[in-house]
Amino acid sequence: MKRRDNNKAEGSRKRTRISGGDGRNASVFVGQLSTRTSWQDLKDHMRRAGNVDRANILKNSTGGSKNCALVDYEHPREAERAIRELNNSTLDGQRILVRVNEHSQGSQRHSPHVSSTPTAVYVGNLDYSVTWQTLKDKFKPFGRIEHAEVVEETGGRSRGWGLVRFADSHDAAAACRQMNNEDWMGRRLEVRPDKKDANNAPRQAEHRDDSNQIYVGNLSYETSWQNLKDFVRDVCDISDVRVEVIEGSDGRSKGYGIVKFNSSREATKAIRQLDERELQGRRLNVRADRGGSGSGGGGTGGGGGEASSGGEGCQLFVKNLSFDTKWQDLKDHFRQCGSVQHTEIMERPDGSSKGTGLVKFSNSDDAAPALKK
Repeated sequence: MKRRDNNKAEGSRKRTRISGGDGRNASVFVGQLSTRTSWQDLKDHMRRAGNVDRANILKNSTGGSKNCALVDYEHPREAERAIRELNNSTLDGQRILVRVNEHSQGSQRHSPHVSSTPTAVYVGNLDYSVTWQTLKDKFKPFGRIEHAEVVEETGGRSRGWGLVRFADSHDAAAACRQMNNEDWMGRRLEVRPDKKDANNAPRQAEHRDDSNQIYVGNLSYETSWQNLKDFVRDVCDISDVRVEVIEGSDGRSKGYGIVKFNSSREATKAIRQLDERELQGRRLNVRADRGGSGSGGGGTGGGGGEASSGGEGCQLFVKNLSFDTKWQDLKDHFRQCGSVQHTEIMERPDGSSKGTGLVKFSNSDDAAPALKK
């Protein structure tokens, strides 16, 4: 039987509830779809999480796919399962994005971290090849865009960040919630309300007083850990810091790094002094490291380990390390097993190694060979 590849047929069905009695959302937003994906293909894929009431691929003015869709489930728990299990799954050769539908009945349209008035969104850590048009196309699924620009140097080269102004502040808030920390062109995006548009709201209000690590985003691919360390030391006048530039499985920088200080007071000072400073032609995004992605230390591995998983990735505890090994040695040693996100040497108060360390892999499959060796 031939499939009907049109949204009109599917969309004409009676729409059932899209939120539960408790206000939980039963609708999800699906992004990064292939242009060849039909509503039926999408519905079949999303059925893995539960009973799909409706799958609607959004269209542009010419009738073509916007590469995004809305999927309504019969129950909120099915939508929650879809977000948990189908985000980053593959459909028609594309890794899709699955998030809560911010505009459906029962969903929370206001973020506690976003003012109700700003419509301009700052997008940092962009690849140099991103143009205003590709930036606009990337954020179109969230609502009508009045203006998009990629900020350039005098010579016309991208500075690695841009601005997107939405017609509706709720659309801007949804873009911040759903696109912040998303991977695009190998770089982890920093998406937040534009500070000038947010009436100069206090910077980095979410910083935890007990955090002694900071995230440094929008780094140039050419920035090494030594470049970053020297920059932090010069600007902040703090000599004792441990720095790591995060790399992918191919050994190439992902465009961000982690800096660890001896105290939360030093970390807070660094955020204040480093945020929006330029390093090698790119405006830095600096905030508290929410993920607790430790850096520092060293070690060439050996003598057993234990695994733990928390948040993203899988973390190994490594014992019996040589006291003179470095975190980079540890990282290089474990790379033969898979993609290593970060490594850390556990230290005593005087800064000397305890002979133990942590290795965080991107996933448990990469960590498994390390436990066997």
